[in-house]
Amino acid sequence: MAGRGSGASGRASSSDVYPWLGGRQSEAVIKAIYERLRTQIEAQGWGAWVVRNEADELIGVAGLDPIGEGMPVSGIEALWRLHPDWWGRGLVTKAMRAVLADAFEKQGIGSVWTYTADSNRRSQAVMERLGFERSPGQDFNHPRLAADHPLSRHVVYRMEAVSVSGVVH
Repeated sequence: MAGRGSGASGRASSSDVYPWLGGRQSEAVIKAIYERLRTQIEAQGWGAWVVRNEADELIGVAGLDPIGEGMPVSGIEALWRLHPDWWGRGLVTKAMRAVLADAFEKQGIGSVWTYTADSNRRSQAVMERLGFERSPGQDFNHPRLAADHPLSRHVVYRMEAVSVSGVVH
């Protein structure tokens, strides 16, 4: 993982990934997102990191981000996206374990939320592998999607501050 966001943004904007995120993003939008993430890491010591392969190509992002205004849950969100060519290799799980350990043990973050479309079983499996617990009372219809949109219904997971050894802080 690295905090730089230049080059190969097409791998992170795959048509297989962005249906879960509201549609494909332009190169300019992706570059602006990565610049915001880099700035956030520099300012507060945590954020979302770009994920690169052995050839130094951008293949995704994994990390933390403050949950935006107007969302039904508030706090800090765990997020990731990875080009489908790299799915199923444990890369997101590995990256997010390091991110969460840093968040709880070094950054002093008390809890982290994550959420996805109810139909996005792959991301839910990652959430469960990481140790997030379902918070069904927090499930919501995404405010940026029409109520009848197939991805509107979102399921919510939460993790409290724990160390790598599982001891609650």
